[in-house]
Amino acid sequence: MLTDVFDKTKPHRCPLGHPNPEACPCASCDTARRFAKSGAALKRATEKNFASTGSLVPAQSATVEPVQIQETSREKIERQRQERMKQS
Repeated sequence: MLTDVFDKTKPHRCPLGHPNPEACPCASCDTARRFAKSGAALKRATEKNFASTGSLVPAQSATVEPVQIQETSREKIERQRQERMKQS
């Protein structure tokens, strides 16, 4: 009889009868361990994402984009030529 892996009210029992499901190498016990581990990780991540930051003001800081100088193709070529002349 297969037990429902997703039923958290029933503890996992090894189908091979291993006394310690935490140390059993069978696929069923391994799947149950991985399922429990991923469920705990999901719960921690959810708590972290919805935890209070401790501030009264939401953390929505506006980032200021640097102003880029718009130059024409001719200006760009001239600037690059000047830079190359300085390097040589």
